[in-house]
Amino acid sequence: MEDAIIMIRKNLKTHQTVFDNIIEYRAHIGWSENDGLRKAMRKAIHEVEGELSRAKLDRAMITMLMMRRHEKDFIVRKDIKYIDLVTERVVEIMPLIDAALVSNTIKAEIKEQVRAYHVGFNKFVEKSLVLEEDIAVLDLVYQTLASNNLKVATYASDAMDRSQMQVAELNNLVRYTILGVICAALFLMLLAGLIIGQSIILPLEKIARISEALAVNDTSMVIGDDPSTTEIGMIYRALIVFRENAIKVNVLNSEMQVNEHHNADMIKRLRDTSSSLRTTTDNIRNSSESLTKRTESQAESIERTADAVKEIALAVRTSTERAEEAGVLVEKARTDAEHSGDIVDAAVEAMDRIKTSSNEITKIIGVIDEISFQTNLLALNAGVEAARAGDAGKGFAVVAQEVRSLAQRSATAAKEIKALIIKSGDEVKTGVNLVNDTGTALEVIVSEVEQISEHVSAIVVAAREQSSGLQEISSSINMIDEGTKQNAAMADHNNAASRALAEDVNNINYMLSTFETDDLQDRNTNGGELSVSTEPQYKNRESKLRAA
Repeated sequence: MEDAIIMIRKNLKTHQTVFDNIIEYRAHIGWSENDGLRKAMRKAIHEVEGELSRAKLDRAMITMLMMRRHEKDFIVRKDIKYIDLVTERVVEIMPLIDAALVSNTIKAEIKEQVRAYHVGFNKFVEKSLVLEEDIAVLDLVYQTLASNNLKVATYASDAMDRSQMQVAELNNLVRYTILGVICAALFLMLLAGLIIGQSIILPLEKIARISEALAVNDTSMVIGDDPSTTEIGMIYRALIVFRENAIKVNVLNSEMQVNEHHNADMIKRLRDTSSSLRTTTDNIRNSSESLTKRTESQAESIERTADAVKEIALAVRTSTERAEEAGVLVEKARTDAEHSGDIVDAAVEAMDRIKTSSNEITKIIGVIDEISFQTNLLALNAGVEAARAGDAGKGFAVVAQEVRSLAQRSATAAKEIKALIIKSGDEVKTGVNLVNDTGTALEVIVSEVEQISEHVSAIVVAAREQSSGLQEISSSINMIDEGTKQNAAMADHNNAASRALAEDVNNINYMLSTFETDDLQDRNTNGGELSVSTEPQYKNRESKLRAA
């Protein structure tokens, strides 16, 4: 691509140089017969013809007219053989001048004028041949310039296609990455919620049912032992003790009903203690329910969520980098397309200059055609005059016929050249239209590349917004961590409530043991039964409760 652009610049520079040379050579040769070398040649030939006419050198005049014919043939056909023919006519005319019956001074002047014409013709030939070569070089440069412009347009189109494919692949990658991460996060949240629900909610519901049963003094429910060392396991073991104590309390209550008149005060204290036990149990239940609600709202796994967030952040960062790289490529493609548009504008200007030159050449050909027409009329008049002169004008009639033939050939050649110039102008016009179409296409490409650049910028902004969303997710994870700490504090509160409940149970056991001792003493007094103290049993139960 860079080679093509360099070649276009080089061709434009060469085109400008050659075109300037063509203008310079054309100005030196002469745009018409009234300036440049053509004017000098015309002046010299008219002077020679005047001298020959005054000296009545008919044979020399015929040779001079043949020399003019060869000159016109060279101008029309650009064939180098006419150069030699002109030289031969110059050599032929010199002896004819020497044989003329005029003074040597006139002969010398005529020879000098013929030599001046010959020198001017040689310069005209030299400049004309160089001019033809430059025109051929100009055509070659134009063809090369058109080929390189086509390469530049093809490269710009391919670059646009590649940019669009890269942007489409990037969009698909970002879309699939985000969908995969969202699905993985949802799956992890659902799985963690199920696991935590099965491991915490069900045991807490069972604890709540047991606590409610114990609160209504229902000891028929079977409580399985939980060997775990968690707070839930500790609550299970405490409830087992509560159930055993409740059973014993029921037994003692049955015995106390028999001796109610002896233990009214003790029963009142027992009821107060039972009420305190119920309040403590309610506190445990409320704390457990609060812990359950907090655990349900924090069901996702913090560690796995953090890992997923890191992976999402990495994917978003990678997507952002690729989007920025795509934006750089699109910007480069837009710059190249704009540069190609500038080159096309320069090519259009060069085509306009070529068209102007073609129009000038057409005007020149028109002048030549007009001169040929006038020459034809003059030759016709000369033929008429020669016919009037009779035998004396036969030679002049031959010359007039030759001049007329030469004029007709010049007119025909001028028409052919004019047709070629018109055709060349049409081709140049077509080339200008094609280059203009290329410029329009490049402008459309630049506009579309700018739109793609805007879309890529929007993708980068979206990726940055996703990064911000990930930061918010990280903050949410920190909030979940704080909630977990609060759950731990709640568990400590449950432990404190359990200890308070154990103290209340100790008081109940102490009172029950006292009641049992009094009952046995009454039985020993009334029925003669053996009195047995249960204080050691109470102390053993208290030590077990404290250990639990």
